[in-house]
Amino acid sequence: MRKRLAALVAAYAICFGCTEARRIRRDMTWSPADGPPVGSGEAPSPPGAVRLTFTSAPRDHMVVVSRGLLEQLRRSGRETVSVEFEVHCSASGRRVGWASVRTVAGESVAPVSGIYEHDGPPGPDPLSCP
Repeated sequence: MRKRLAALVAAYAICFGCTEARRIRRDMTWSPADGPPVGSGEAPSPPGAVRLTFTSAPRDHMVVVSRGLLEQLRRSGRETVSVEFEVHCSASGRRVGWASVRTVAGESVAPVSGIYEHDGPPGPDPLSCP
């Protein structure tokens, strides 16, 4: 029984213990997300949604819905803002799982829903682990 438990604990550690959450920052431009998602033909985004575009990968976007975010960005007067993400990285340095937005322009954002969009051929992951 003890050997089985030890094997189970070791298997769990191998499968799940090798990831860690990391915070990374990316510069992004922003605009109101009042149209449909890029290249989709779907319904428009909800009122107040913001489309964040990676400056390092202009074909990659995130549409983010967070109370007051659009107004906050308009008041800032800046076209480019720093966005902090929490990503989960494997021991080998690959991103595993979804990245979540934590701050925009240095301000914490309320719980966020987000949609990742890509327009064009695949390219490097702009949220790859450091």
